[in-house]
Amino acid sequence: MPRLFRPPYGRIRGDQIDYLTKRGMRIINWSIDTRDWHTQVVNQQDIEFDASHYSHPEAVILMHDGGGNRSNSVAALDKIISH
Repeated sequence: MPRLFRPPYGRIRGDQIDYLTKRGMRIINWSIDTRDWHTQVVNQQDIEFDASHYSHPEAVILMHDGGGNRSNSVAALDKIISH
């Protein structure tokens, strides 16, 4: 049974929070958006900067694995993980 829930697009209403928490779900959202979804504008260096510059011990970094060319996201992972 899943225990974690990430709201789509980071949006959630109060009634949804009540519903999920009453069922033992923990709501998790991201704290850093690498903007990798904006493939026309964001390059590998932008993704690396956003992820490393704004990171902190409890950070949840939002990245995507679908919906277009993710080569910049994949290329940025080594630096992000090692940070």
